[in-house]
Amino acid sequence: MTDQEILAGWFSIQGLAMTAMVFYLSVVSGFLVAAYIAGKNFTRSQSIFVSSLFAIFALFALWGSVGYFYLGAEYADFYDVPLVTQSRPFGIKPYYVIGLLEFVGIIGALKFMWDVRHSESE
Repeated sequence: MTDQEILAGWFSIQGLAMTAMVFYLSVVSGFLVAAYIAGKNFTRSQSIFVSSLFAIFALFALWGSVGYFYLGAEYADFYDVPLVTQSRPFGIKPYYVIGLLEFVGIIGALKFMWDVRHSESE
């Protein structure tokens, strides 16, 4: 493969990773809006249902974005993609950072729902 084909493949993988991140942000944003607008009015079972659906889809989105970023990093290392393997600050691969941030976001969103549901008792 030529350098252009290798780089095009890497950009394609990165596009898939960014698409998974957008899906993650959509799921989290929708959950936060629902929690803010209607969270106080949810029954316990509705809250559990909505929170469970959120957690499942957010974890799938996390899995997708981490998986694609991992694939991109492995692809870059295998093919020695120009300008990619040299541009990692401190040698950190992006899937470590993305995975941690997205997981913290899931926990934070669930905590937000908890706070909205339990704000009257404090």
